[in-house]
Amino acid sequence: MNVEKLPFFLSAVFTIGPCADDDESLNKYTKLISSFDKRSRHLNDLVMGIIEGETCVLAASMTMDEILKGTKDFKKEVFDKVQWELNHFRLWIYNANVKQLVDVPGHEYFS
Repeated sequence: MNVEKLPFFLSAVFTIGPCADDDESLNKYTKLISSFDKRSRHLNDLVMGIIEGETCVLAASMTMDEILKGTKDFKKEVFDKVQWELNHFRLWIYNANVKQLVDVPGHEYFS
């Protein structure tokens, strides 16, 4: 939802992993995502929370016109803010794709 209280869906796909140059990060990440490790779900929830949280905070500070006119800037800002948060966990975004904004049912702003 943006500053004008208009809800919308923002689909994004991130490829996230450890820094490949850091053996300690790689080893820790491997243990965390192991199917035998109960914390693997926790890592997924943590990363999803960071992505959703940073995206929501950014969108809530912008008008719909700002989001639409500055789509490239908006996507870069989302990427930068998410990466900054992931740095605390020594994780790296290898690829990020942010798709077009989509209307929430009952709120046909883009149609």
